Amino acid sequence: MAPNLAKSEAAGRSKRAVTRIRSNLHMFGSIKAPIKAKWPRIITPLMLEALSDRLLEKPALSFVS
Repeated sequence: MAPNLAKSEAAGRSKRAVTRIRSNLHMFGSIKAPIKAKWPRIITPLMLEALSDRLLEKPALSFVS
């Protein structure tokens, strides 16, 4: 019997779940993978300052008419 199959029967989980959990433990140190990174939902003061500086350097990038 395959090792994951024996473990899955003992844990009451599917073979696929045991494989995924073992993989996550190996890669991330937890049974759950970290959430995927997303774009920031707000503009931080540092981002706003950088954007303002860039628009001052190149006003043609501005959409304001």
